[in-house]
Amino acid sequence: MAKRTYLLLLITHFLPSVILHGQAPTDLESLVRIADVFMDPTSMEPVDGPVVRLWESGELRVVARLKDGRTDGPVKMYHDNGELSYEAVHLLGKPEGIEKTYFLTGSLFEERTYRAGVYDGPFRKYYGNNVLNYSGGYEEGLQDGPWLRYHENGSLNVRVDFQRGIQHGMTENLSAEGEVRSRGMMEEGAQCGKWIEELISVTYPDCKF
Repeated sequence: MAKRTYLLLLITHFLPSVILHGQAPTDLESLVRIADVFMDPTSMEPVDGPVVRLWESGELRVVARLKDGRTDGPVKMYHDNGELSYEAVHLLGKPEGIEKTYFLTGSLFEERTYRAGVYDGPFRKYYGNNVLNYSGGYEEGLQDGPWLRYHENGSLNVRVDFQRGIQHGMTENLSAEGEVRSRGMMEEGAQCGKWIEELISVTYPDCKF
């Protein structure tokens, strides 16, 4: 009963913003989902319009809009404590542009960039204290360019260069104090040239680039 009451209050809150479309939000739990398409349980036709989903406590869990049964437009999700857990813009069920996820505390966890539902662009991941953990980039779904991992004190931990999903270029591993643990070059996934490995110099076949 509490969940139904909360949904009615939520619909009342939503009405001013959707009245031009003549629709109040539909509870996602009342729809049938086939793959990524939400269907009307009676007609089994794809649903259009605003939708919501609630936690068992009655707290808001998902706010979105459907087009031809797929999420289309801004999508927001919430943790059961009310903090935002996810936000992105979807295009017919697939994220487009920047997608962000959040810790239970509300601080940023990850941010990715999509094009047509595929990773394409910058990627960042954070520790719970807002300190950067990882950074890198994708091109058409493949890791590309330098990928960096950081210690919690903010100093560089690991660097790996990629070219279309394959390690190619500089690779290094540093302690939190900046001491070199390993450093060298990769060529199409294989070590090449002179490397430092645990303070020992090791030589591999010459790099060809």
